[in-house]
Amino acid sequence: MNGYIIFDADGVLVHSQPCMLKEAENYSGISLAFKDWVHFDTLYNLVIEQTHAHPKEVEKQLFSIEVLNRGKPTLGSRNAVRRLVSLGYTPLVVSGRSDSQRNGTLAWFSKYFEDLILPDNIFLRPSGIDTFAFKVGIAQKFGALAIVEDSREFMSGAVAERCLEQTLLGLVDQPWNQNPRFVESTYRLRLGFWKLGDFGFDALINRIKQIS
Repeated sequence: MNGYIIFDADGVLVHSQPCMLKEAENYSGISLAFKDWVHFDTLYNLVIEQTHAHPKEVEKQLFSIEVLNRGKPTLGSRNAVRRLVSLGYTPLVVSGRSDSQRNGTLAWFSKYFEDLILPDNIFLRPSGIDTFAFKVGIAQKFGALAIVEDSREFMSGAVAERCLEQTLLGLVDQPWNQNPRFVESTYRLRLGFWKLGDFGFDALINRIKQIS
């Protein structure tokens, strides 16, 4: 085994954000497009402001496992995971999803990633635990070679706290991360910035091979 590679779920392996936006449109009447996505909390607060619904009702409506599981794998992600496994790496999924959504999440990964990502290698956030601390804890426990995320907030925190100094940090090229200047000035050579799709994931895999 060559080492562990951590992938976030939503926005990295699972193209679920459009499903949440569509649910928000249906629920609130707001017209939204994929390019409008900024953050889970931003969408959540926007819908609460528009509908005056109870926060727990909005959370249940927008981020239920039924909504998340409508998403398909992101472009190139299955090929990338398959290549990593063939090269001897072990992919881990570490997500900020609630652990209460575990059964539905396992069903989705079983459907789309078959035996490439094992159930025991999928980690969802326990209730009451901060997402950043949870993800960093898993990365440190396994000594992860790389983390592939779609969250600039996570990357900023990791760099500021210097808690993953030996880990390659990869930020995928989603609409909410369309600022190369931010990326280059903040992370320098420690951070890769990859486009989703076969070409981008090939670059990621080559970089992982270089450091392992």
